[in-house]
Amino acid sequence: MWSLLMTVFIAGVVAPIAGIMVLAFFGKLGWPLLGVIAAVVVGLGIINDRIKKL
Repeated sequence: MWSLLMTVFIAGVVAPIAGIMVLAFFGKLGWPLLGVIAAVVVGLGIINDRIKKL
């Protein structure tokens, strides 16, 4: 149960923060759309990996 709460917390808090960081990084390079795609893919990959471990 505790690991599930941690997974939800990580997916809900860390993934968007990482996404924003990636977005800012790629945005500076003039690739905002690529940044959004990369952030979504990374976020989904993290969430999917966490679900598989449960």
